[in-house]
Amino acid sequence: MSDEGAAGGRRWRFGVVEIDERRRELRVGGDAVAIEGKPYALLLALLRRAGETVAKEDLIAEVWPGRVVTDGVLTKAVLKLRAALNDQDQQLLRTVHGYGYRLLAPVQSGEDEAGGVAAAPVFVAGAVVPQRPNWRFVRRLGRGGHGEVWLVEQAKTREPRVFKYAADGAALAGLKREITLSRLLHDALGPRPDLVRVLDWNLDEPPPFIETDYADGGSLEQWCAPRIAAGELPPEQRITLAADIAEALAAAHSVGVLHKDLKPANVLVQQRADGTAQIRLADFGSGRVLDDVALERLRITRLGFGTSELADGSSGTPFYLAPELLAGRAPSLGADVFALGVILYQLVIGDFQRPLLPGWEREVDDALLREDIAAAAEQDTQRRLGSAAELARRLRELPQRREAAAAAQRREAEWQRLRERERRRRERRPWLTAVAAVLLVASVLTALMAWRASTARREAERRASAQDAVLRFLREDLLSQADPYASDDADPGIRALLARARERAGTALAAQPEVAVPVLTTIADALIGLGDHARARDVVAQALDLAAALPADDRARLEAQRAQADLAEVAGDWRTALAGYRQLQPQYERLFGAAHPTTRWIAHQIGWTTFLSGDPAAAATLLCGEAQTAARLLPGGSEAQLRAMTGCALSLCRDGRCAEALAPARQALALTERHYGADSPNVAQALTTLQAAQRGSGDNAGALQTLDRTLALLQPRLPPQHPALSLAWHERALSLLALQRPAEALQSIDTAIAQRTAQFGAGHDYVANSRSARARVLAALGRDAEARAEFGAALAVAERNGNDELVRRIRAAMAAAQ
Repeated sequence: MSDEGAAGGRRWRFGVVEIDERRRELRVGGDAVAIEGKPYALLLALLRRAGETVAKEDLIAEVWPGRVVTDGVLTKAVLKLRAALNDQDQQLLRTVHGYGYRLLAPVQSGEDEAGGVAAAPVFVAGAVVPQRPNWRFVRRLGRGGHGEVWLVEQAKTREPRVFKYAADGAALAGLKREITLSRLLHDALGPRPDLVRVLDWNLDEPPPFIETDYADGGSLEQWCAPRIAAGELPPEQRITLAADIAEALAAAHSVGVLHKDLKPANVLVQQRADGTAQIRLADFGSGRVLDDVALERLRITRLGFGTSELADGSSGTPFYLAPELLAGRAPSLGADVFALGVILYQLVIGDFQRPLLPGWEREVDDALLREDIAAAAEQDTQRRLGSAAELARRLRELPQRREAAAAAQRREAEWQRLRERERRRRERRPWLTAVAAVLLVASVLTALMAWRASTARREAERRASAQDAVLRFLREDLLSQADPYASDDADPGIRALLARARERAGTALAAQPEVAVPVLTTIADALIGLGDHARARDVVAQALDLAAALPADDRARLEAQRAQADLAEVAGDWRTALAGYRQLQPQYERLFGAAHPTTRWIAHQIGWTTFLSGDPAAAATLLCGEAQTAARLLPGGSEAQLRAMTGCALSLCRDGRCAEALAPARQALALTERHYGADSPNVAQALTTLQAAQRGSGDNAGALQTLDRTLALLQPRLPPQHPALSLAWHERALSLLALQRPAEALQSIDTAIAQRTAQFGAGHDYVANSRSARARVLAALGRDAEARAEFGAALAVAERNGNDELVRRIRAAMAAAQ
């Protein structure tokens, strides 16, 4: 902006202040006031974003474009502007310390010759809608300082719609933002019944407006309050509504859209035919996008956003504003989550007029709901719940969580009973250590629960009789090994316990192969997870021998064959694994159906092993297609979808399409956080995928931050030689190398090589890949002789293993390092 201000005929008014841009005239209380160029330009910049906190750097960029200006220069301009406005007490212009400035007074604007926002017209029920001759006004739905919201109706069909009008420039900017964000949400997510869509708009002729769907239930408060008062909306249904809102918000967040004004008035309800409520998240006029890449990728015009309005500014209703916004910090996903926590609290207590004040916990009887509200509405942003998706998951799983909590209480009571019994027994036989045995049994049960979670896709198919046999086996043959009265060793380790389980499964269950085989495949899965591939191979062979007595399409026999393919995949024999999965796919589809999670697992593994075997283009087609199939057959963000979405992003990036991979990588991360929680180690795989897409797109700094979060999640939880850790160290080295920090990169890649060698052996392709990366690091350090030796060693391993794709990549890296 020049010192003379913007061209055109816009006029502004707030309080006793009037500005005529065409004449470059400022009046205060009717009197003309002289004002210098820069304070005047600063005033215009604030007027165009009235009601928002504008960052100092944005004001400097707009008022002093292309110049290096200190905060002191801006401060002087602000002081001169306050003097001109007679606003020394900051009633009009507020300083938000440490961030920027905000124009507080309500602003009206219009234009002389050029048209635009004029004085708000007066609308009357029954009148014809301007610019829409076949529509009639029905009733006003809302009215504020910046415009009106009306229910309108098509004269012939009686179809209802909502028209939202702008009365000034600030409201017009909000309408434009709502158009932009509605297009982004629809194009990125597809049609969603839980997001109100902007259907049409008029910005060219006065009065400007947008047209949206009508929700006949009104706002969340309007729909809920009378039903709560009448006892017709029990708490469980209200929790379902909260989960619906969280899922709608999570969908917006997954494509980088902030709502910024989440409150019951902006949550609409469409009543279904059965009387239940369909949540519809509305009014993104205050919203923002975290990154404009999505707008550019989808070719969406950025209406209502200035050059630096992507993530700054704050607005909202006091009840629902996060503490960091009140302190002047920029809004974030966490601020929306805070507002969501307040709405959850109000739904639980059935009062939308109640703010979340100290002592609120006394009004919530359910301990788990208290935990959820506290996590979402946590004052400390570092401790606040990481995502709306995680809150939705918690609320959806509330019955199971309650059951698990009750089971935990029962286990605690049983533990106390056993402890007391052992105390009495110890008094009779003091040389026994029964209490230690009871604690060990608890740890073994915890491990078995982890194994069961990792094989949940198979447990659903267990026969009832097989389940009973397995439980007897666990109780009488396996857990008895931790009983000091039944075993010489009352403190067996996990590996020793697995070895005994395998031995006893081969004897106690030998006559029941339909039971023995699932037990053995479970043991094999656990050994694979521990990295003990040699013993896992022996267990799989034993399972296959027993499975030979079963019919060819028996579930247990298929599971043994699946374990064999899994073992080939983790051992690097990807061609064998791929052949095994392809052979199993039609049998699983015939046995379980296409929509079963196990069938989708096999489909994913076909795509994944195609990727591992060196065909990323074909893998991208398979895995991106599988992500769509899983979303269609298993709606709600299933584990199958997030697995496939992760593989889709990796394949695209390996195929040289990393920019295209960013969207599925971010969606995979959002799905993973929704499914497991933001602090779960399962998030690490999605983070690793995202960093690969970031690095491949040139965002090496972002990739490094993502990897550091990955390592922070994994290191406290995994043994040093775990494949996920070694992969993170490998990728971190590549990011550091791209940032021209080779000394740090060398430390990371040496860690990766040591871990991968311990895990897979020196002759594995993973080790060769890391040694090739180490050679590139050495070349960057100028240690050319060592680099050539590393390249040679890596190439020899890849050629010996017959991995043509890895050979090609190593040779390309060698050529680039010359």
